[in-house]
Amino acid sequence: MENEEKGIALITSLIIMMIIAIMSGALIFATTTQYRIGRRNRLDKVAVALAEAGIDYGIWKLNSTNGQSPAHYEGFLGEGRFTVDITSPTFEGRLLTAIGYTKNDEYKRKIVVRVEMAKAIDPYNFAAFGNNRNDINVTLGGSALIDSYDSDTGTGTLLGHGDIGSNGDIVIGGSADVNGAAMLVTGNTLTGTVEDGVIYTDTYASLPDIPTFSATQSLNVNSDIILTTGTYYYTSVSVKKNLIIVGQVEIYVLNTFTAGGGGTVNIVGNSRKDATKCSIFVKGGGTAVDIGSTGNADICASIYAPNGNVKLRGTSTIYGNLIGNSLDISGNSTLLFDENLKEKQKPIWWAADVSYCRVITSWQRF
Repeated sequence: MENEEKGIALITSLIIMMIIAIMSGALIFATTTQYRIGRRNRLDKVAVALAEAGIDYGIWKLNSTNGQSPAHYEGFLGEGRFTVDITSPTFEGRLLTAIGYTKNDEYKRKIVVRVEMAKAIDPYNFAAFGNNRNDINVTLGGSALIDSYDSDTGTGTLLGHGDIGSNGDIVIGGSADVNGAAMLVTGNTLTGTVEDGVIYTDTYASLPDIPTFSATQSLNVNSDIILTTGTYYYTSVSVKKNLIIVGQVEIYVLNTFTAGGGGTVNIVGNSRKDATKCSIFVKGGGTAVDIGSTGNADICASIYAPNGNVKLRGTSTIYGNLIGNSLDISGNSTLLFDENLKEKQKPIWWAADVSYCRVITSWQRF
């Protein structure tokens, strides 16, 4: 009987040991599997980050070499490395293929990016330009007129060089008249006519953004105000009387610029309408510039609002030019381009020596 009990105890012990061994093996397997999965995920993130660094490096090299292609570059970050190859496929732009490698090339990931090359234009070459390339962004209606003059001789003789441009479509209706040419991206349309025909370009234009700045006060011109040579920063500007410009003035506006009620900018004491004396840079979006909606206004300045929509209404007159995300010019308003703006010195933040900028249009990871 004792021998039987000992045999049963031995068998029971063996079974328990087998169960413990199986459970231990399963636990070790699960732990090892989780470790491998975790390590693989970590290496995957590292490899992707290295490949993204390769893309960033490739775009930087494109900008610094004016689009050199084909080209191959390598770089090292931490314990990993990346390679990036730049090629020129059939579309207008470049194809960047970057591979990120972890330590000892144990793991790798690839990213392929299509980079479109956009021409950087000088906004001072246009009477009006619409930046938005997804919609109709230049609309002229009513009896609006666009033309040009030379402020060296004044506005007595109009020169017929009131050129307009757009990254999207242009619609000219009513009896609006454009005495100049229109620049369009191939594939976009012009509804209506311009005096000097349409010039097509293969790539859309790129307008640099206004740098970030801070402003603490608004400018409300409810009585005559004089600004002398310098740079001024405002949260918003509202002009209902005369804003008199003496010397060279740059005005940076964080949100909105509005003018109406007979207000003027750089008109008083400026008989030849020299628009090069005053530059207005509006950083805001939405309706960033509204001239004439609350009564007529006359402005002699270059107005640059690449992120905002611009309205010109009534019998208001702009001597200078208008650059916006979109332009809506109607009524009996007039836009006269001061051709001396073509020679105007650009702001320090304008990349005058860059003929192209690079815009990522597709992104694929492998």
